[in-house]
Amino acid sequence: MKAVIVYNGKYGATKQYAGWLGEKLGLRVIHSGEVTLDQLNDADMLLIGTSVYYGKFRIRKWLKKNVKHISNKKLFLFVVNATAPEEQAKRNKFVEDSVPIEFRNRCEVTFLPGRLIHKELHFIDRFMVNMAARMLKDPEKKKAMQSDLDEVKMENLAPLIDAVNKYRSTEKVEVGKQPVSSLKG
Repeated sequence: MKAVIVYNGKYGATKQYAGWLGEKLGLRVIHSGEVTLDQLNDADMLLIGTSVYYGKFRIRKWLKKNVKHISNKKLFLFVVNATAPEEQAKRNKFVEDSVPIEFRNRCEVTFLPGRLIHKELHFIDRFMVNMAARMLKDPEKKKAMQSDLDEVKMENLAPLIDAVNKYRSTEKVEVGKQPVSSLKG
């Protein structure tokens, strides 16, 4: 059995997590825009990473485009965002809106804390974050949304790494390591 990590993010947090996963699990890491059908068809297990952008997964179009190539595989989805763990309904909505029904209930989803550095945002993104913050009634949530956040840490991956290793131990997943330096933004 072979496995690969496919990811898509915007500001680097998802790429960072994908790279760490690749190093820890000995798996090839490929940006969703560069993965080939041969690579998908050859894999039995996929770890799919995405950031949340305007309430949707950055990788959602790729998921829909590749439904027939990934529906029969073991799927681990890691979602990088700033939504608090207690906002489970919001997290569930992200999954519902972005993951095709064909495999939504079969993939294991792990939410990982992300990064929001206002000065690094593109103008439009910074404007949209500020507008959304102004619309919030809760002063604590408003302040949090207007503040920088960087919770991207390797230790956040421990539950996902444990789940993958547990699955690998029962399924004999092959390692197909690729140098992490090949990561695209």
